[in-house]
Amino acid sequence: HPFRFSFSKWVAETRKQFGSLISKSETDLEIKLRPFVMERIIFELALKPGTGEYELLAGIVASGFDSIAEVFDKYQDLMHELDQPSFLKACKVMERTGNILKGVKEQVNQPVDAGLFQDPLEQTLMDLIRHEEGTVQKLIEERHFGSAVKRYGEVFYKPVHDFFDQVLVNHEDSKIRTNRQALVKKVNMLCAAHIADLSLVQCREASSGGKIKN
Repeated sequence: HPFRFSFSKWVAETRKQFGSLISKSETDLEIKLRPFVMERIIFELALKPGTGEYELLAGIVASGFDSIAEVFDKYQDLMHELDQPSFLKACKVMERTGNILKGVKEQVNQPVDAGLFQDPLEQTLMDLIRHEEGTVQKLIEERHFGSAVKRYGEVFYKPVHDFFDQVLVNHEDSKIRTNRQALVKKVNMLCAAHIADLSLVQCREASSGGKIKN
């Protein structure tokens, strides 16, 4: 895909050329055009709803994009990992963290405050994020999207499950609750903000025959 351009800049430049003939704002135009772009990509890849491939593309698009070519790049790279255990682990990490965040009415935008930690597993998870986010980011910057997801799944799968099994995220104390939600969001966004929302990919049997448990 040698033809690369900024989707948002393309919308802005096109709107400028039409001048007053277009009344909608650049933001409104992007909102209307993105579903159309999604439909065209689905057509080009000949994807069918309900398949892992379709869900993978939906997850990539859900993370946001400004380059259509990069959507194809991510899709092709992640397709090689689709049925691998480490990829399925990454999906489960995102599913569990995403489910917690879905139930939060307010936006979780505050930084994590280590001073509010009540359980050692909170600090363990925070230390792991600090240790791993640089590695994951470097793989993303080098466009090794599949390797980044594998690393994410292998590193965070057990710690995240241990955390949810032993720590009550929705604590009765609002400060502790919000802080734990922010911690969960940091884990989630490490993949969702830069690669794909893998919670949209249903866990299926890996090629080895094993399943990732809920």
